[in-house]
Amino acid sequence: MNEELNKVWHKVCEKQAEQGYEALLEWEGIWLDVGSFLLSLNNGGLVSYFYNSYADHCNECLDALAKLDAMDVRSQLLDFCELFPGGVPANLEHRNAVINGWNDEIEGKRSDEIDDAILPLLPDLERRLDEFVIKQMR
Repeated sequence: MNEELNKVWHKVCEKQAEQGYEALLEWEGIWLDVGSFLLSLNNGGLVSYFYNSYADHCNECLDALAKLDAMDVRSQLLDFCELFPGGVPANLEHRNAVINGWNDEIEGKRSDEIDDAILPLLPDLERRLDEFVIKQMR
């Protein structure tokens, strides 16, 4: 991320922290959702996204991926969501409890397979997100 984008990223994060997610403009929400998703994937894989509060906005992230036309990434995220019986819990503690109960040979293995499929897609997603944000900042 270039220096200008980095400064704006921090401003968007501060806005969200001070005013709440609902105060973000649509493009800021898309950036925050997909940017946080990317940060998690680069620092522990998809399970890291769900182990953190970023997944509180999983549905918004799915919508944001569609708006970026990143349907391949969106498909992998949807596959991962299927590892949560009854849907992804909105509550961080509930998500963590489900993940901690996963069987390494079943859900753990599937999680790794999805990570392997999604990681090569990240450079294109990062490019799409940067182009989208730069366009919004003009």
